[in-house]
Amino acid sequence: MRPLILTQYTCVVDLKIKVKGGGVNGQTDCIWLAIAKALASFDKPLRGFLKTYNLLMQDTRLKERKKPGLKGAWAGPVYRRR
Repeated sequence: MRPLILTQYTCVVDLKIKVKGGGVNGQTDCIWLAIAKALASFDKPLRGFLKTYNLLMQDTRLKERKKPGLKGAWAGPVYRRR
């Protein structure tokens, strides 16, 4: 609701949102970005306003890949002395 409240579009726009995957915080960030992008395309002057509140910034962190010889991204095989 943050992009809608800041732009005062709460009573003007009806939204139906479906999000799949990720955690709760990732989903909320995704919803914020989607609403902000939709509002920016709907009303062009809002783009600068939304940028000042960092609502058009995407989180670029991704899942780290599995490395060869390891069990996962960080976890390696268990070292046994005997």
